[in-house]
Amino acid sequence: MQSKRQATLNAWNRINSFSRERCLFRDRDSVALAVSGGPDSVVMLDFFARQARGRRLKLYVCHINHGLRGRESDADERFVRRLAETYGLPCGVFKARVKALAKKTGSGTEHAARTERYRLLLKYARAKGCRLVATAHHSDDNAETVLLNLLRGTRARGLAGIP
Repeated sequence: MQSKRQATLNAWNRINSFSRERCLFRDRDSVALAVSGGPDSVVMLDFFARQARGRRLKLYVCHINHGLRGRESDADERFVRRLAETYGLPCGVFKARVKALAKKTGSGTEHAARTERYRLLLKYARAKGCRLVATAHHSDDNAETVLLNLLRGTRARGLAGIP
């Protein structure tokens, strides 16, 4: 049986190989990292920070505070700011006006949050001159998206899951 350390190293090696085989990014790329403060995005941040050393990547952390969970949302923001500081990375934080957007467009809160999150993330990436934007999701996120799309009566494109 593998130790936790060995399992972690094996996972990092697989992720590294996957990214190199598919040329997900190039040496000296600029990357905007969408960091929510959850485990997926924190692991992604750590992965890119490790890659940055050898590949001379320019990394920019971006956090969107949706303000939907009150103090918890603010705690996530503080955590991401500290995390970026720990890694020595610039951090852009944006407040999303999700409830106002949902009301204005007649869409649900989740849809409005996603729309606003990507709008702000892309705005930040462009302002920093990033060629790439990285987000972190796991298979449960994708399965949930497909299920929600099916319930909404999606077309074939919606069956692909997270865009």
